Amino acid sequence: MGAFSENAREVLEKCEFAQQIKRLDSSDLLYKGSGSSRTGSRRTARARSSLMDHVSTVDSLGKRYFGADQSFKSNLDRSARRAAWRMIRRETGLAEGE
Repeated sequence: MGAFSENAREVLEKCEFAQQIKRLDSSDLLYKGSGSSRTGSRRTARARSSLMDHVSTVDSLGKRYFGADQSFKSNLDRSARRAAWRMIRRETGLAEGE
């Protein structure tokens, strides 16, 4: 992760990217090299493609988050707070209106 810029590292940290990599690895879903069979090769190719899509999305969000458009950052922060509260309410059994 040290190869990324400071801004990119901050985004990766906020998205807990390293934790996601660890979870994928512990679930044996992280690309680990070429597969020994055709099915394994296709599966690892899909996993690699999915991981690269995720990295691309994080990169794009980071550029917009740290860009000149402050409304994007504000809206994203607000959306993240709402999502967190929804999750907390769901986990604690509270209704939306409470």
